Amino acid sequence: MSKWIDLSKTISSHMPVYPGDPDVQISDVYTIKKDGLNLRTVTTVMHVGTHLDAPLHFIENGDDVASIAIDKVIGYANKISVTPNEYGILPTALIEKAYIGITKKHKKLLIDTGWEKCGKGADFFTGFYGFESTFFAFLKQYNIELLGTDMPSIKYNLSDQKQAHQDLLSEKVVIVESMINLDKLDDTFWLVCLPLKWIGLEASMVRAVASKKNSDFEH
Repeated sequence: MSKWIDLSKTISSHMPVYPGDPDVQISDVYTIKKDGLNLRTVTTVMHVGTHLDAPLHFIENGDDVASIAIDKVIGYANKISVTPNEYGILPTALIEKAYIGITKKHKKLLIDTGWEKCGKGADFFTGFYGFESTFFAFLKQYNIELLGTDMPSIKYNLSDQKQAHQDLLSEKVVIVESMINLDKLDDTFWLVCLPLKWIGLEASMVRAVASKKNSDFEH
């Protein structure tokens, strides 16, 4: 059997959320003790835990989550590890060097920055690393269709989240944020990263997993 690696955070009531976002709230509608069954409601934004962004997140009239093609979120993927420079920036040259070094390159790319182990609780959402603006050109050059990261968001330099999202989402690059266990992955693996089929929503929590045994999926 395949050895699956869970790349998703656990969702729970009042888990840490991005500053300013509402808490996750789980409430009972019915309980077994009173009603003979359990039924609960969940109140949350979709940008909690491990989630993906659809174009609608930053592009007016952009595609919603339900419009994302299945083959963009399932298939072979690569992982690279990149260390930020002294200014907290992930140099595009190091990213490209690491990607070029992979024998079998694919259009889904996960970047392990080590941030998962740096930020805990609410601190996870502050001070995370940024990309250079040239990172977008790298993604276009290699036709990357899915970008995953262990950081809670993506940004250029130390603050520009808006432009980074607009650039990637305008090219319909699926952005997956707040992934875990990227350090456990080889450089090539099988990725499953399915969102819920939400019509009209700009994002969805995902259950992302990867298989270390590529041979299970060879044709």
